[in-house]
Formats: sequence, structure tokens, C-alpha cells
Amino acid sequence: MLRRKIVLFALLILPTLLAACTVTLPEVQDNRDTLFQASTLSSLNVGNFEGDVTMAELKRHGDFGLGTYNMLDGEMVVLDGEIYQMRDDGIASLADESTQTPFAAVTFFEADQSLSVNEPLDCTQLQAHLDHELPTLDAPYAIKVSGEFASLKVRAPHKQSPPYPTLADALVDQAIFESQNISGTMVGFRLPDYMAGANSAGYHFHFLRGDQQSGGHVLECQTSALTVEIDTIDEIRMDIMPGSIAQ
Repeated sequence: MLRRKIVLFALLILPTLLAACTVTLPEVQDNRDTLFQASTLSSLNVGNFEGDVTMAELKRHGDFGLGTYNMLDGEMVVLDGEIYQMRDDGIASLADESTQTPFAAVTFFEADQSLSVNEPLDCTQLQAHLDHELPTLDAPYAIKVSGEFASLKVRAPHKQSPPYPTLADALVDQAIFESQNISGTMVGFRLPDYMAGANSAGYHFHFLRGDQQSGGHVLECQTSALTVEIDTIDEIRMDIMPGSIAQ
């Protein structure tokens, strides 16, 4: 059996100074501004839809984040220490602690910056607005967007079976849900371009309705009255798992 490797990325001032080394991971990282990843987006993209990191283990590394589940069985939202699963019926439920993930990213969220957005913006405009508020675009951030949305479009994938397709092929057919005048929280990250492949460069958000009854991966939005909280990340740890592309 291949050993799991933990890779630590120390984020320095310039992307070109990004350093990587293999380390032994403590029970819970000392630095709470750490982004912990189970595997990489590149691995998920090629059809590695089975991992061995459980929800119980994921909670040891963060109380805020997103991801997916083995066999691509829904979207994940981690908020206030709880992990939610949104399957292709659009309904959110608490994930069982033994459930496993092929890809997830979490951190312990402690806002360094907060701002209000009270003008109508679509998702692209909201992201451009946030870009102007961030100290630098060369650092990773965890971002919580809470409040009222005039409209929202989210998706959830259909559960896959072996042999697994690529992620792009799996998402050709997906469940789409649209809502108007909905309150809740977008949970996500803005990551710099040099992290493409390891994760999704730019903005990536999942949504959880205020009553925790529905959600999904955010495709489109129109803002109404929102509070945005931003937590700067200065370290990244990855659990690089042996891939499982079932044939």
C-alpha cells in the first residue's frame, strides 16, 4: 500500500518563493491560518473520485470550507464546524463522520477583515469588488459571504459509478437549482493563479441556505444586502492520497 504523504506549502511574499517540503503533520496544525487540503483539484479533474479522508478527520483541520464526497455524491459546505452534504435532490443534510472525500479544503475561520455590500451586483461584479478590497491578490483567502441574495443559481453533481469519467464529463449532466430572494451563506476561497491545479485559482464558492435545508456549488448570483468576512491564509497543507480511478 502506498503511504499517504503530507505536503506543506509555506507561502512567502512572492509566488516565486513558494517552498514545498514533506513534513509530519501534528494532530491539529498549530497555525490556524492554514488551509488544509485533502488531495488536489487536478486529481479530482481526472476522475479520482475516491479518497480516504473522513469527515471526522477533516474537522480536526478546520471549521470552514468546501469540497465533495466519494463517488462525487454531492457538494460539501463546512460552516461553523458542521459539515453539510448537498446531493442532486438539492437537499442539505449533515454528513456522517465516517463519510469520505476525494477532495476538500478547510481552515479555521477567523476574519481579519469585514465589509458590507449593499448594492446589486452579480457574482462577477462582486468578485471584482472584493479584488479591490483585498490587501494583495498574491495571497490565498477564505471568504464568507452572508446575507440576502436577490437570486442564486447553484448546482450539485449526480453520484457517479465506476469506471469514473473525468470531472468535466461528469458535470455535463448535473442538477441545477435556482432561487430568488434567498438568505444564506456563501463559503469559499480566493486563491492566486500560482495555485491552479492544486486547487481552483480565483474565486470558488458553495452556498448553504440560512435554514441549512439546501445549497450547492454557486454558478450565478445577484446580491442584495451582504456582509463579507475575509480570513488571510499563510500556510497550506495537503494530504496527497494515492488516487483511485476505478476501472
